[in-house]
Amino acid sequence: MAFKRFGIKQAPFVYIVEETQETVFELSKQIGKMLRNKDPFAIEDRLNEINKAVQGNYTMKSAFDMALYDLLAKNADLPLYQLLGGSNNREVYNDMTISIGSPEKMANDAKAFKEAGFPAIKLKLGTTTAMDVARVKAVREAVGMDYPIRIDANQGWDPVTAIQTLNELAEDPVTGGIDIRIVLAPDLLLRNLFLRSV
Repeated sequence: MAFKRFGIKQAPFVYIVEETQETVFELSKQIGKMLRNKDPFAIEDRLNEINKAVQGNYTMKSAFDMALYDLLAKNADLPLYQLLGGSNNREVYNDMTISIGSPEKMANDAKAFKEAGFPAIKLKLGTTTAMDVARVKAVREAVGMDYPIRIDANQGWDPVTAIQTLNELAEDPVTGGIDIRIVLAPDLLLRNLFLRSV
C-alpha cells in the first residue's frame, strides 16, 4: 500500500521504562519494515502484530499506536477526538508538573506555579517513603490546603512502598487533604493485585 500521508508521534521519556533512544530507534526500524505494505487502518491487527513480535518496549509500542491513530485521523480529514466520537465543547484544564527534587525546591516551584495561575500541580515522586512524604508535606504547606495536588511516582514505587507512602500521606494532618492521582505501570498494578490476593 502506498500512502501520501503519514502518522507521527514521538516516544515518551524512555529512562523510566528502561528503554533507550537507541533501542526504540532500532526496534522502530524493524517494526516499520514488518508493517510495510500492510493496511495501517487495521489498527488492532497492526498493534497485535507488534505485540507478538516484541516483548515489553512499551515506549516504542506507544509511538506506533499513536502514529497509526494520527494517520487514521489525517486520512479522514478530522481531528482525532472527533473521529473517535468526542466533542470539543468542554473546558479542559491541566496541571503543571514539578520535577522531583528537594522538598524545599519543590515547595518553591509549587508556590510559583500557583501564583502564576495554574489550576493544579502534579508532583513527581518515587524515591523513599520518608523523602516523598517530606516533599508532599512541604508543597502542601507552601500552597495551602485547598490547592489541588496530584502525585505521580513514575513507577518508582513497588506495591509495598506505594501502600506505605499513601498510608503515611493519608494519616498526616498536613498532607491528608491531597487530591491523589497516581500513575502506575500495568505490571505494577498486576503485582499489586497479586499482593492483595496473598
